[in-house]
This record gives sequence, structure tokens and C-alpha cells, in this order.
Amino acid sequence: MRKWMKGLLTVSALTLSMSFTSLAGQWHEDMVGAWYEMDDGTYLSHGWKWVDGDRDGTAECYYFDNRGYVVKTLDTVDGYEINKEGAWTVNGVVQTKDVALPNDPEALALYKAAEEKNKELNSVDADVDAKLTMSSEGESMEMGMKMALKMRDMKSDDPEYVASGSVELLGETVDFSMFYTDGYLYMDMFGMKIKQPTPAMEAVSEVTELQSLSSVEAQMMNLQMHEDKGYQVLTFEMKAGELNKLLDEVMGISAGDYEELGYKVRVGVKKAKGSVVINENGYYVRETIVMDMNVSVTDEDTGESETMDISMDMVMNINNAGKEAVFKLPSKEGYVDVTEY
Repeated sequence: MRKWMKGLLTVSALTLSMSFTSLAGQWHEDMVGAWYEMDDGTYLSHGWKWVDGDRDGTAECYYFDNRGYVVKTLDTVDGYEINKEGAWTVNGVVQTKDVALPNDPEALALYKAAEEKNKELNSVDADVDAKLTMSSEGESMEMGMKMALKMRDMKSDDPEYVASGSVELLGETVDFSMFYTDGYLYMDMFGMKIKQPTPAMEAVSEVTELQSLSSVEAQMMNLQMHEDKGYQVLTFEMKAGELNKLLDEVMGISAGDYEELGYKVRVGVKKAKGSVVINENGYYVRETIVMDMNVSVTDEDTGESETMDISMDMVMNINNAGKEAVFKLPSKEGYVDVTEY
């Protein structure tokens, strides 16, 4: 290609990157075509728009018609090449733009210091309040969970914990309690008391897996900080694309459990944000996470698939942050071993 043509393309690309708007929302598709809904409920239309559809911090450029649909049926729009998905390309290569909001350096330094300090804790006393809204085929259902959790010897091969709380679903409230010791998980729920051998790390993950969502620096963007009543508050968004890579790994590890039942499960995060509150000693006293995701379940025999949208809002308050959690284990009497069932 002649130098002047390369130069023209470069200038054109730069002009586009300066003038096109980069926007966040989610894709939809109907019988007419694909369209993009913004977080405020409006939709894109009339021209070129940079779209970070999977919220991984990288956007692609699409042309939306006056009805709001992506143009896919042409080879070029306004003289620019597009692929079959409607994305702007140059010589067959999809053009991208970095739209990830940067992390504040001071906030990132504080976060790293707090992570290192909290990793050294060997026990925790926390209260968790989680709300989930599940929607599928025009119907929705809400579920709430409240749980008080105390753990100790977390860094050893023989951790122990006690947890109790309630689950609200379909207007009903179900109380539960559970504890872990000596390699066994004990559960009291629905009037049944059962126990089963559970590896130590698996037992810990049963009650702490939600915490890990806010503990991955690589998935964070737009990390900011402010002070509130003597506490340092960090707020952040999460790169959905990167988070989904982790979820794919987790689901890959546990895929066998579903395959035995004849189902294939796919979990995808659409958007997520959260916050952590740090006290004067550098310990977390509060963590929050808000996440929108979808779960698709496919019957491998029939090929039929169902997708459910899930919104999760979780708050975890840490009591006596930095201090040892003190508790007494309940009695083991009356629990039935379900290992053989």
C-alpha cells in the first residue's frame, strides 16, 4: 500500500477514535437484528459507536441505523469495512479501542497493602446479607440470605467454622446452621441434621467463595478512594471479560458434576462493581459486590436450553476486624452421615 494511503488510514482511524463515543450497556437480539441497550434504558442509534459489549475494557466499533440496529448486511458503511458481526475492520482485522477506566494509583496502593494485611488473618467474624433476583421467560423470583459466620485456623490444614442464618424464598423463611470440624461438614436445615466428610479447602470455599470476587486486582478497573467518617472507602468496577475467564476455569473444574446429570452449564457475568471499607489499622470492615450475570443450562440429551438472568447484591460486615474470632462448636450428636447416600 502506498505511504499516503497508509497515512490517510492512520489519520482516519485517529479521527474515529477521537470522535466516536464509547458506551456501556448490553447486547440484545430479536427477529430484526442486534441492538444495544444502555445502562439507563436507552439504546444506541444513528451512526458509529464504540461498544465494550463484554465489559473487558476493550471496545469495538459498530454502525447503528436510525432504528437502533447494527448494520451487518453490507461490506462497507461510510467507506469503512465491517465484518459479518458489523464491527469496523481494516484489512480484515477488527479495530479496537482501550476504554477501561484507569485505577487511581493511591487507591491501588492502599488496596494492595490492605490485601496483604488481611491475607495474614487466621480467623474472621462476619455478617453476610445477600439478595438475588432471578428472571427467566418473563417471570422473576427473589431470594434473600442472611448469615453470621465465624472461622478460625483458616491458614491451617484443619480449619473450623460455625455459621447460622436464614434463606427467604417465595414468601417462606428457612433457618439453617452449619459447622465444620475434624474433616466433616455438619448441616441442620429443613428439620434434617446431616454430616459428610469434606476436604478442608472445599469446606472453607462453601462459605467464602463470594469474598474472592473483590480480591482479584487484575479484574478491577476504575478503582477510586474517598474518606468517610475516618474510614477509607475503595470503590471499583470489574472487567466482565476477565472475570468470565476465571468463571470458565471454575466451571471447567466442576463441569463433571453437571455432566453426570446430563447438563451443560454456562455462567456469564454482564457487569459487576463493588467496594471495600478499610479501618485505621488497615483491615477490611465492610465489603460489597453488585453483579448481573446469566446462567444457561443445556440438556445434553435433547439439546434444549434455558437461560436465567441473575442480579446479586451482597454486603459483608466484618466484626472486630483484625482480632481473633472466638466461638464454641455445637454438639455433634444427632447428625446422620450421608456419605453412602
